[in-house]
Amino acid sequence: MKKILFVFILLTAISETVFAQIETKKIEINGKEFLGCQKFPVEICGEYLFNKKGDPRVLLNCDGSGYFQRHGVVPHAINFWIHCDEQGTPIKTYGFDGNHFVTVFFQYVDEKVRSQWGDYISMEIKVAYDKGYSIIHQERFYLFRK
Repeated sequence: MKKILFVFILLTAISETVFAQIETKKIEINGKEFLGCQKFPVEICGEYLFNKKGDPRVLLNCDGSGYFQRHGVVPHAINFWIHCDEQGTPIKTYGFDGNHFVTVFFQYVDEKVRSQWGDYISMEIKVAYDKGYSIIHQERFYLFRK
């Protein structure tokens, strides 16, 4: 009887883990709706430096927090999500070279800054496996393989 109970508990735990769905969020940009989640590939989490050197910077933490710095101003705190499907799987667009692109949606934490720049902003990140870095805003690099 104890073995049957143990097997039942084990199967229940496994099925809850396997079938657990990642929480998604509806994000609207310019009248178009997207799904975002906070399940990030590790190769996009890090600090992005302008031309691999310094300011302006972007920080994307794997918990969905970070900051975005525009040219000539201080960084502003953000929350961000990655474009995903209904199951919470990030959507990746692959290039011919095996590298891929993902889209992130970020939102400034400060309401005053958000009112100036919009509720959500979308940006593409290129993950260049062959070079060991990710690129956001076409000018800021995160070296995930040094």
